[in-house]
Amino acid sequence: MGAEHVGGVEDAMTDTRRIEVLLQDAIRLLDESGFPLAADELRDSLRAIRSAPTGGARRRRAFRLKDLSDGAGLVPDVYFCRATAAGPDGLRLSRSASLRRDEERYRRTLEEIQSILAVA
Repeated sequence: MGAEHVGGVEDAMTDTRRIEVLLQDAIRLLDESGFPLAADELRDSLRAIRSAPTGGARRRRAFRLKDLSDGAGLVPDVYFCRATAAGPDGLRLSRSASLRRDEERYRRTLEEIQSILAVA
């Protein structure tokens, strides 16, 4: 039973590290796509995880993201687009293939974080 417990702790630590890597990727995608406030929210979560004084605290802070994912904290409904023109009817937006790929990658990143959290 002791080996299972140690394996569980190691798995949780690996999950925490994986979440950190995924958060970094999501932050970069949000920054590059013009969502600085959403990126800052994720950056705050990442900072809290990294500044935790113990491994257990790191895991708890990482898994606290589950609460965010149930609310609006992980910002799942983001549409990556660029303003191409401004007129009397407002902004005209466009979405390039590159932006669509980034948007899909962002969604897959969030789904992976959520699946890690669901198993933990």
